[in-house]
Amino acid sequence: MRKLLAAVLVLALVPVFAGFAQNGLWPDKIVFFEEIDQSKVLSMMQTGDAHLYGNAFTADLQQEIVDAGLPWSVSYGSFNVLLLNPAGPMFLNGKFNPFGLQQVREGMTYLIDRDYIVEEILKGLAVPRVTMLDPNFPPYSQAIEAARAIELKYAYNPVKGEQMLTDALTDFGAVKVDGKWMYNDEPVEITGIIRIEDERKIYGDYFAGLLEELGFTVQRDFRTSAEASPIWLLGDPNEGEWNYYTGGWISNLIDRDQGSDYDFQYTPRGWAVPLNQGFPIDQFPEADVVFERLGRRDYNTIEERVELLGEAEKWAQVLAWQQWIYSQASTWAWAKDVGILVDVAAGISGAYIWGHTARFVDADGAPVVGGTLRMASPSMLTQPWNPVAGSNWLYDAMIQRATEDWALIPDPYTGLYQPHLVDSASVTAVEGTPINATLDYITVDFAPVINVPVDAWVDWDAATETFITVGDKFPDGLTAKTKTVCTFDADLFENKWHDGTNMSPADMILHFITGFDFAKPESPYYDEANVAAYEQFITSFKGARVTSTDPMTIEVYEDQFYLDAEAQVFNLILGNFWPYYSQGMGAWHTMAVGLKAEAAQTTTFSEDKADKLGVNRQNWIAGESFQLLNQQLATAQVESFIPYAPTLGAYITAADAVTRYAALASFASQYGHMWVGNGPMMIESIDPTAKIVVGKRFEDYRHPATKWLQFAEPRLGDMEIEGPDAVAAGEKATFDVSLTFKGEPYPAADIQAIKYLVFDATGALAFSGEGSVVADGVAKVEFDADLAVGSANVEIVAVLLPVAKPSTGAYSFIVQ
Repeated sequence: MRKLLAAVLVLALVPVFAGFAQNGLWPDKIVFFEEIDQSKVLSMMQTGDAHLYGNAFTADLQQEIVDAGLPWSVSYGSFNVLLLNPAGPMFLNGKFNPFGLQQVREGMTYLIDRDYIVEEILKGLAVPRVTMLDPNFPPYSQAIEAARAIELKYAYNPVKGEQMLTDALTDFGAVKVDGKWMYNDEPVEITGIIRIEDERKIYGDYFAGLLEELGFTVQRDFRTSAEASPIWLLGDPNEGEWNYYTGGWISNLIDRDQGSDYDFQYTPRGWAVPLNQGFPIDQFPEADVVFERLGRRDYNTIEERVELLGEAEKWAQVLAWQQWIYSQASTWAWAKDVGILVDVAAGISGAYIWGHTARFVDADGAPVVGGTLRMASPSMLTQPWNPVAGSNWLYDAMIQRATEDWALIPDPYTGLYQPHLVDSASVTAVEGTPINATLDYITVDFAPVINVPVDAWVDWDAATETFITVGDKFPDGLTAKTKTVCTFDADLFENKWHDGTNMSPADMILHFITGFDFAKPESPYYDEANVAAYEQFITSFKGARVTSTDPMTIEVYEDQFYLDAEAQVFNLILGNFWPYYSQGMGAWHTMAVGLKAEAAQTTTFSEDKADKLGVNRQNWIAGESFQLLNQQLATAQVESFIPYAPTLGAYITAADAVTRYAALASFASQYGHMWVGNGPMMIESIDPTAKIVVGKRFEDYRHPATKWLQFAEPRLGDMEIEGPDAVAAGEKATFDVSLTFKGEPYPAADIQAIKYLVFDATGALAFSGEGSVVADGVAKVEFDADLAVGSANVEIVAVLLPVAKPSTGAYSFIVQ
């Protein structure tokens, strides 16, 4: 009998402290500055010149962090890709793009040695990744059979990969001369944009070397994020400026769904940027159908969803312009006199609540009020800021999140949405819908049919700027699969924007309007980049209405549903009505200024539209477009402009408009920007040249700083497996599983499921099933070893309720 241990890293304790009256930020100020050299940042943390860093540290600095005695922790939501430009295969400049050929892209999956990258470059602090589904998130466990089948099919096989590549290139007309690929008597040249801030510099160079070995002529274009994004993200992919890019992402929460991620990574519906708008998904209509169905949650059972996830994964490998490389165990470190909560997925910089928890601490770990925190970042002010389609860059979003407040905030360990400015919520679903609630602020019930009220808003008339009701559009009535109701806190509208004005129903309803209006050609604010997402939305949306403004109560009727009722409320209520657009918070009056500029076509929200008009994208914090926005603000002030007045005029008076625009004008004059948030930190100053942003405590933020220090450490499970060395073919095999947390048995009530997969001597997945939880910390897996003689392997996955990251283990045995 042998034992195998599956060890996990555990995050640092966040103690709970009472007796503090502080609201908003703990420190007085946070100064953000640019520094790309991570070793230098570690030295600055020891001298007090830096306290936090806006990126995970590279694996080769792990020992340096330990030797310096700095506090550190680990998150699991960071992942890296090689983005292959699928344009062409002939660029507009006449050059041949090999990655424009589907078979070349798919062949690259076999050619990239992910194990080498993880072991040699990441020092083992990552897991190789082939699937879009992240091995650290719940959907991977739900669809594990399909995911593992993909991993086995696309395992490293350079012979197969090179043959696929050779066949595709030859069929297109390329020839190999003296070991070099040629097309039209010219070398086939590949330009790789390689980021230099972290391990991507090394694996981007590795990929370049691999391509050279295959016979391509490679240009390595080493760039920072600020230098790279105008090319790969915002440039026309058909122009031929690049062939591959070393992409990096970090999840800002534990994603318990991931179904819509296929839209984001493979279709124009995902993002209103030239990159996504150029994805050739129209060449793969069957894939598009699967992605679109997952995006709008067009399924009725968990089994149907799992089947769709499996189909989506198969198509993702066929499209292959996203080469998933690894999911990283990311190391975060900070100064000794600082405390910070580290999200299991998002780490520090990607987390919703990092700004709520960043603080100085005394020798006993108790929070210290005041002081100036200094936070370094590898890139600053990477792209223009505007709430609709501004910067999506992590390092910009990190600063922005500290300026934002949400009615629901994701639990940093489970991803379930915790109430912050919500009193209660309920979900009614058609009988048989697999949806449930975990937290007690929300209830779930079921009905045989859900009729949508005739006065619910179901569409928008952009010409008259009024809602179209269900009664108008569907006189014979309309039904929905779900009804979601959210009642916000009674004092919701006592919360303030950073310019001192109070939040109001108009802020929320304006967001709902723009979801329709921006996709309507009749609108002065029309942007065709929004059409694909709107067309998907309208297929499942069945209506919404505001039933009360005191307290604010909203109903949404939808055919789509989320397995977690908490996610249902967040995505359907807040996703439609909370005044957060795609890239930031927007009060109705700040949005009104942007809308006036959009109508004047002097500066636009999206880069896609800006390119078409030959203008700059709106930047609410600096530059020429900020001056253009100031001109529109002056006009709005004179006009007492009310956007979408035929509808919002019921919620905004002329006096409201006067007050709001005066406050914004005063704010913009004092601080030199229009980034008016509602969170614990406001932007005091911005220096675009020096790349320095100063945030300060928003004195009118109403919520205690201690609120988000309630979380203890995530209860990640340690798995230990005991089993036989050998099993007779066809006989029963039994494996005992021990699950512990900090040496104590994991409570049986907190173990949601035990799954297993059995692989035969060829490495193929033979079968799978579910084990049983026997007692606290004890589970059992049993199966008949109907396997060929030889070495076999069982992989066991424990799905846990207190933390979204599953615990895993593997055990090898002989079938004889």
